[in-house]
Amino acid sequence: MAKELVKSLDNSNDETLDAKNCQLQGEILLKEAHCEAALRCFDRAIELDPKNPKYHTSRAVALYRLDRFSDALAGYARALELDPTRTATWFVQALAFA
Repeated sequence: MAKELVKSLDNSNDETLDAKNCQLQGEILLKEAHCEAALRCFDRAIELDPKNPKYHTSRAVALYRLDRFSDALAGYARALELDPTRTATWFVQALAFA
C-alpha cells in the first residue's frame, strides 16, 4: 500500500488532497518507513492547515526518523506553541530525545 501512495504522490495534483487526507497518507507512509514521502505529506497538510498541531507533530516525527534532529526539535516546539496541552506531542518529543 505504501508503494502505491508514494507513486500516487509523485503523479498527483496536490490540490486534490485535503489536509486530513495528507496527514493520513503521511502516517501510513511513516509506518512503512517511507520517511521522505511522509514528510512531503505532512508538509502539504501544514500548508493547507498551518495551525493544526497534529500535523506539526507528525512532521517532527518524520524529521527525527530522517536524522534531522534540530529540525525535529523545532517542529515539536511549533506544535507545542500551537497547543501546549497536547500530551501526544510532549510524549513523542520525550521519547525522541530521551
